[in-house]
Amino acid sequence: MKTAVDFLKEVGEVQEILIGLNKQTDSFFELVEGKKLTNEKKEQLDYIDSFLDQISLEKTNETRLALITRLVSLRDDSLIQVLKKANKSEAEIKLARETAYTWVSKFYESKNAEFLSIIGEQELLSNFYRTALNGMHKIGLKMTDWQPDWTRTIIDGVNQKLSDQFDGDSKKVVNYLNEKGLIDKGHHGNLGDRSYSVLVKDGEDWKSKAYVEVFPTHVGAVVKEINILKNDLGDCSDPAFHEKDAWINYLGALSIAFKEKNVHNLINKWADVDRKWMKISSPIQPAHPLEYYEDHYRQAVALEWDVRISNPEHSTKGFRKRKLEQMAEKFYLSFGLDNKVFEETVDFSISKLDSVQLHIGRIGLFYAADYCGLPSAQVVPNDELVSKEMGKKIFAFPDNILQTLRSRPFIRLGREVYGLDFLKKQREITFKNKALWFQIYDITTIGHEYGHILWTNEDTEAVMNKSGQYKNVEEWKATTGGLVSFFMDTEGESKDKDLCEHILGDVVKRSIGLIAWKETPEVLPYYMESLIHLKGLHDTGVINFDVDSQKLTIDLSQNKFEAIKQWYFDTYKKLVVDFYLPKNDPQTFLDNYVIKEGKFYESKDETLRAMSVWYWDLYKKYGREVDTSDNRDNYLPFDE
Repeated sequence: MKTAVDFLKEVGEVQEILIGLNKQTDSFFELVEGKKLTNEKKEQLDYIDSFLDQISLEKTNETRLALITRLVSLRDDSLIQVLKKANKSEAEIKLARETAYTWVSKFYESKNAEFLSIIGEQELLSNFYRTALNGMHKIGLKMTDWQPDWTRTIIDGVNQKLSDQFDGDSKKVVNYLNEKGLIDKGHHGNLGDRSYSVLVKDGEDWKSKAYVEVFPTHVGAVVKEINILKNDLGDCSDPAFHEKDAWINYLGALSIAFKEKNVHNLINKWADVDRKWMKISSPIQPAHPLEYYEDHYRQAVALEWDVRISNPEHSTKGFRKRKLEQMAEKFYLSFGLDNKVFEETVDFSISKLDSVQLHIGRIGLFYAADYCGLPSAQVVPNDELVSKEMGKKIFAFPDNILQTLRSRPFIRLGREVYGLDFLKKQREITFKNKALWFQIYDITTIGHEYGHILWTNEDTEAVMNKSGQYKNVEEWKATTGGLVSFFMDTEGESKDKDLCEHILGDVVKRSIGLIAWKETPEVLPYYMESLIHLKGLHDTGVINFDVDSQKLTIDLSQNKFEAIKQWYFDTYKKLVVDFYLPKNDPQTFLDNYVIKEGKFYESKDETLRAMSVWYWDLYKKYGREVDTSDNRDNYLPFDE
């Protein structure tokens, strides 16, 4: 019988298997780096080129890199750009995206099966967790089959009709949904902050129906596999972690929630799923399903499904959490407010920080909506009533992120935008200083996830989201919470001037890079976040764009660091005091930074709008061209 110690040792072996499989996938990028093709590389090239033929794209390095990015990085913005460049119609682009989803899903279903086969052959972990992984895989296959219909029905169907009905004005759409009672009820009969339902036509009007009624075949197939796994686990034991009952209860709650037909009971049923899921704390973590809100109108949850595997080497002992707690307490006191309701919200959010479980590792298996993008980190569940009772889990995947970063070819776009000197400094960290890279990730990414928790309580999102803009400020609020905690640590991390420069450089590169997502609606909140960051970076002189010469300069000096730090303090305080604590609609906050022009949002600042046009033109021109002025071999040996 394996003890918990034996099990954790084998979790380390499972991590190594994942590293090997991920390296195989990442190696597709080598096809565009001009290296000699081995037989294995020729097979990979044939795999890529055959799909380019399938979607009628010319076989060039640019189209190959766009398709490899879709396969490895799971983002399709580059693929969309090469389709547009080839003068494909909207209908052809839509079909190509759907076809690419199926192609990507088949690739990873095969990888997932290979991973499970290796674990089975080597008898790693325990019979209980091998059974759990195989069952989660079978459920995931059914979720993957469902995802295209979900997108077709909600995103491309209902939402497009609503957008057309109100000339693309999302505020009018949300007002209409509220007026017509088309937002499902949540806890205590209040308006919900998410939905597990679909709008369907009812004569000239709409009505809300649960997923089980709109997608009965798909939901039936998923529930069948859930119940099979539940029964299979009933015949196993978990002597290492004693979480058999927790898994079975979780699966039982899932089955019940999926079958619920009353739309006003759905949030309560899924809250029960959350409660059961929070009791699973072992290194093998079933993901929180149906969490990402690609639907910007009713926050209909997307079909996420995966399994996360903790890395026993990672242990932070709650360091970042304590930094956020200290920041929130000191920051609120600095407001000088005397408001009992505000204090209760602050106390509530800080208490949630204290109850967070942090899981650092890799995503082992993934399916469905995850084939359209994986998180670099995640805080769940979003149900604040459940979080008040049970806390939250934060998942972070630095190993995945760093491995993929090190495998990507250098792209000419980066050199054209930032300059080679700036990029080389960042590459020295990525390839040669793993500890510093993880420290930056901890501050910016894990800090971001903790930052989501602050300044909110059970109904914050539902109350603030009257114009549908809550998510479009929440990502900036989360990132800035992590940054402000770093800035306020004057006796600790922020004493390190080099670290301050690296953090600021990371913010600059990420904020500018997110401009590439301008035309990708499912990641709109991150693009909107970038527009707010860019305003601060521009106003404080960290970045300067000369419209006449079309040149960007970046100044990471200590003077600029102090200036941007103060800007973040002031702007974060305004968002918290004027919007989050009183739960006001954030539209007027966003109005200071963004303006909608046609279908897309742009910066309200004329210089930043010009910079965005400049970047967008470079992105279309060089975003899929390999940069030969530097290469990864120049940074060997990597710091492993």
